[in-house]
Amino acid sequence: MSISPFAEAAIAIRCILSRSPDYFTTPQALAALAEGWDVSYSMADQHSSITIEDRESLCSGICRVLATLTAEKWGGTLSNLARPTIEKLSAVIGGINEMTRVSMPNKDSVIRAHFIHVGEEIRLLFTMIRTFNRTAGGQIIDEYKSSSRDESTSFEHPSLIVIHKAMDCLKHCAMYFNDECVSTRTYPI
Repeated sequence: MSISPFAEAAIAIRCILSRSPDYFTTPQALAALAEGWDVSYSMADQHSSITIEDRESLCSGICRVLATLTAEKWGGTLSNLARPTIEKLSAVIGGINEMTRVSMPNKDSVIRAHFIHVGEEIRLLFTMIRTFNRTAGGQIIDEYKSSSRDESTSFEHPSLIVIHKAMDCLKHCAMYFNDECVSTRTYPI
């Protein structure tokens, strides 16, 4: 099996970002990475040859760069990285909700395909969190200890900020989506 050009590029970018993250922490480089991440979403919608694994590779490299930033920037930058993933997750869930309200041929198979997409977006979201935590783990603990000693500062774990932003979508998936109710109910969001 051959590797697609997208996969090769994603892996190469991940390796470059992982090995030299400090070179990519300038505002211009961070803006370029953010734009590349946003483009990966529009490209994935247009090209089926961009896989979840390709986006995971790109995401892992970007997360390693974000983990080298100062603690004050972690929450905002990780949230910005998660934004298109959470938006896509919300849009796919909204699409599933719409499909449950209408009559259409092969409805169950179409909805199941959308559920696969929901699973991929959740997988990507938690790849983001896992990679960031593994890379910045010691620094996060140090920052938390430092803020707990100084009552004038507070530290919110960057991953919790992202999970909080995604919580409505995640709760919605957990509460309403199961095999028995896919085609028989609508799901408020």
